[in-house]
Amino acid sequence: MKNNKVTNILVFMMVLFGCNTNNKTELEIGNGNDVIVALELTDKKDIEKIEFQANGNMELVTDKDLNHYNVIKYGFNGRGEGTYRVCVYTKNDTICRVDYVEGGYRPKLKCNAKRIEFQNNSGY
Repeated sequence: MKNNKVTNILVFMMVLFGCNTNNKTELEIGNGNDVIVALELTDKKDIEKIEFQANGNMELVTDKDLNHYNVIKYGFNGRGEGTYRVCVYTKNDTICRVDYVEGGYRPKLKCNAKRIEFQNNSGY
């Protein structure tokens, strides 16, 4: 009987903690939410850092952060028209992309160490 209690408690704890793991694959950065740029990392190999810029704000994601996430969401305030810039830095190269946005836009991009591709733009 005592063994059954211990076994039940262990099973309960395993289920509880197993279901409570945080497998978050998205990193959210930035200082707003009028525009949210989602960058999916299709291959992280050779990427040293990724930089996001808009409205004088700059956010940097290092290779250590990249190891834990598959998508980076960069949010910023921009109710009117504007642009944002994404740069991917490798040891030998830097590639950047600048896109036009308006408040409510939700651009989706994919990148690796060689290219940044526009996927779609949802929003208003």
